[in-house]
Amino acid sequence: MIFSNCIWAAKDALFYLNQASQFYNQGDYKQAEQAFARLIKMRVKLHNNFYYFYGKTLYHNGHYSQAEQYLGKFLKSADSDNKYYSDARYLQTKSSKNKQHQVSRKNTQAGSAKPLKLSLIPDMVKIPADSFIMGSNHGSPDQKPPHKITINQNFAIGKYEVTFAQYDAYAAGLDLPDDNGWGRGNRLVINVSMYDAKAYAHWLSKKTGRKFCLPTEAEWEYVARTGIKGQLGFNDIVGLGGC
Repeated sequence: MIFSNCIWAAKDALFYLNQASQFYNQGDYKQAEQAFARLIKMRVKLHNNFYYFYGKTLYHNGHYSQAEQYLGKFLKSADSDNKYYSDARYLQTKSSKNKQHQVSRKNTQAGSAKPLKLSLIPDMVKIPADSFIMGSNHGSPDQKPPHKITINQNFAIGKYEVTFAQYDAYAAGLDLPDDNGWGRGNRLVINVSMYDAKAYAHWLSKKTGRKFCLPTEAEWEYVARTGIKGQLGFNDIVGLGGC
């Protein structure tokens, strides 16, 4: 549970708090947002860290104006040595910029929503459901021990890495990621954070009507292995992915 002492209230409030915590930890931010919103409406006493997690959830769901508001509420009362402080400041800044970008994009596209060029939509490869042994006894501690993972449903993953051209179609009007002087276009996009990548996937889903998201750690390793057993090393990834 991510909030151990965030609330002192009735059992129904604790129920929604546990729901919000569970959904958040599972990465189901839409459900988490609904549970968080119920707690807000209850007008119960909330620990200040609550506003960080609520703001972060709103950010993940693309509600940047509200995210900026609740992250600001957290920062107003939090000490700078709070472990969430620096991340909250980063997300608040990104929320402010993305909010402005949303307004600009709406004004630009009002009444003339143009479909995305096919070249800007990632090519996807279907991956069949299966089981595999994840992890290794020879890598870092977080890879141990090897354990069986079952991918229950077929899924698709990008055939190639996302390019600057694809990412820049989303980021127009935002602070574009630096290309380190190597050029943009069809070069692989770099200097993008996890939050940026999730925001790009969210935008791409809305733009195409298809669901895009980042692969889970298990999905990524399953695809990267392609039958390799034991330790998955750098040479395996280079050989498979053409990095």
